[in-house]
Amino acid sequence: MCRYLALILAEFDVESLNQRKLMIDRIQRSDSAWTKGFESDCLLVLYRNNVGARSRLHLIGAKGGVVMGTLFNSDTAWAIHCSEYLEGLQIVDSGGRRLVDRYWGRYCAFINDERARYVLRDPCGGLPCYHAEIGRVKVLFSDLEDYVSLTREHVQIDWEYVAAHVVNGRVQSGRTAIKGIREVLPGECLKIIRDTESRQFYWNPFEVAGRDVIEDVRYATQELQRRTIAVVEAWAANHSSILVRLSGGLDSAIVLSSLSGVARSKDIACVNDYSTGSDTDERHYARACARTANVEIIERKRTLLAQLELNSGTRPRVNPHTCLDFIENHPSDAELAAQRMATAVFTGRGGDQIFYKSEGLWLGADYAYTHGPTLEFLRVAMRASYANCTARNSSIWTHLKHGYRYGLQRKQPGRPEQNVARGRRLVSREAIEMKGEDQQWLHPWFSTSCSAAPGKALQVRALAIPEAEIGIRSAGWEAEIIHPLLSQPLIEFCISVPTYILMHSNVDRSLARAAFKSSLPCEIVLRRTKGGVNEHIADVLRANMTIVRRFLREGILVKNGLLDQNAIDTALSEEHFGLHRGTVEIVDHLNTELWANLLTTAS
Repeated sequence: MCRYLALILAEFDVESLNQRKLMIDRIQRSDSAWTKGFESDCLLVLYRNNVGARSRLHLIGAKGGVVMGTLFNSDTAWAIHCSEYLEGLQIVDSGGRRLVDRYWGRYCAFINDERARYVLRDPCGGLPCYHAEIGRVKVLFSDLEDYVSLTREHVQIDWEYVAAHVVNGRVQSGRTAIKGIREVLPGECLKIIRDTESRQFYWNPFEVAGRDVIEDVRYATQELQRRTIAVVEAWAANHSSILVRLSGGLDSAIVLSSLSGVARSKDIACVNDYSTGSDTDERHYARACARTANVEIIERKRTLLAQLELNSGTRPRVNPHTCLDFIENHPSDAELAAQRMATAVFTGRGGDQIFYKSEGLWLGADYAYTHGPTLEFLRVAMRASYANCTARNSSIWTHLKHGYRYGLQRKQPGRPEQNVARGRRLVSREAIEMKGEDQQWLHPWFSTSCSAAPGKALQVRALAIPEAEIGIRSAGWEAEIIHPLLSQPLIEFCISVPTYILMHSNVDRSLARAAFKSSLPCEIVLRRTKGGVNEHIADVLRANMTIVRRFLREGILVKNGLLDQNAIDTALSEEHFGLHRGTVEIVDHLNTELWANLLTTAS
């Protein structure tokens, strides 16, 4: 992972310089690997570019600042440097906007102008970017531990934010779970002039979706294939050995297929994790993909843990993070990467969102929103209802009602976080009251009414919370986790395609299936079910119920009034656990409890 620290001075004076020097001494005492990436009077950028990672440092002209991370040219998809003097001037003169228009990748940019400093996070949010102030110095950082090394004050948890997270799931408004720390959101630029700060989004998916709408199915199919292969190959270019997490589903299969053009020059191996259960053993599909791509597949069986180690290998983060690492006991991806000397782990993360995995309830509404009450609207609604005849609320009348209410009348659908809140059974009344109004937790993209079709708005909401880069490490070897489908050129294309084109055959991800049908096994293209780990999670929790019950009942969340102890007792009792459908909620609360424990212990 590309770790960085940026120190910005409001004033170039002796006191501020002394404080900055003290911070530099502290961080370099804690880790001598820190190196200066850029230095001017009021801007200093340090980075720790770890062995095995492929993140890069790009100087912007002579004195224009620096871009931390991986950068590609939008025209060629080649990894580049933007250190040419003329290009540097154009980037600085635009306040960084040219980076969004002409480049893409995983980066944070620190731009140095005579009058101002700019901090820009890439539109996909691949690198974390947090902002705090220590005395007279503004600090931008990617890793909480590095920030803690700079300040001697203990971090304080913002329990109002944690309450919103417990009730609504992951929230992203710029506020974080630690007091005094804010997040620079994907596509957002922070402008600093002396003590004055302003924020502006250089990239907004609703603006992209409304620019050049693509309704030609043939063109869309060809362009989707071309862009997908281009971004996957671009990410693969700097890696000679790659692991691919191959679940057996459509999205990871498309990523593997897109690597076929570079497979001869790379050492590529697939990893499939499985366990017994109707939704967790996808080896049949994964093996078919590996055979078609002619690559090695490594199968790892998930087994029940004799004792759940909730603190194993976890590092403190700024926000609670939803992950399932603590229920896995196979050799980690990091160890496997070290054995194979792989510098990257590719995943199919993000495919459901960009390719549009949906039951199709919004297709008619989106068509009516765009074209009005035409005869074709009736056809779209009717085909969608027939295709989803086994789904709940799939009648033609439901589709027509949605089309009238959300398409013609242009009402906005309910927010997904509201549905999450209604399904939470362990949350206390105090947590609901503590989080306050939902409006304050909305992403700024949604704080005002958006001019997008309802299905498209829901697709954008699913993309609002980024999959920030996390590096993995074992025995001194490091590899970066890459989600190539969550790349700006591909996202921009997919959100420009209406939902009724993305599902033109009334099957989820229809366009993606058509684009790659010739390079995927037929059982992948025709597959309609989706695997998961819910059964395995339930088995692990059941086998470790004593630890789980104690961890939640006696934990920090209960002590702070965010979880209902009686509800926990009921949900985790032997007679109710098998009937309780909130396994995901239990895991989410376990992660939040673990996060709070780590921060409390560190403080």
